[in-house]
Amino acid sequence: MSSKFKVTFTGTGQLNGPVPINKIVEYDSVIAKSFTGPKRDETILSALEVFYPGVEINPKQIGVNIQEIRPKVEKKKKSSKKSKSHKKLTPIFANPWWLFPIRIVWRIIRWFFLTIYKAIFTDLTS
Repeated sequence: MSSKFKVTFTGTGQLNGPVPINKIVEYDSVIAKSFTGPKRDETILSALEVFYPGVEINPKQIGVNIQEIRPKVEKKKKSSKKSKSHKKLTPIFANPWWLFPIRIVWRIIRWFFLTIYKAIFTDLTS
């Protein structure tokens, strides 16, 4: 995307008396750079002939000011704490709630094997 430039023309022309020239026009970067190049005078004349037909213009009496138009950046709104659309992503190991079923299964298996082991051990010793 090419950037836009605001070009301001100021000065005077001649048509049955002085004609004040004060015009602001938006151009793309290629045309805006041509107002500062080697063919500056021809570019100024061709641009002002559109807006001031029939006016005799001396390009040496016309001031050209070129400014870049920057797009406005919108600031992001701060989301409230109650907003559900913005959740923090936490790693799975940060909250070990998912380990609870595994611990229950492990205790059942351990209890089962310990009771078998104790039954076998008490049979051998007696």
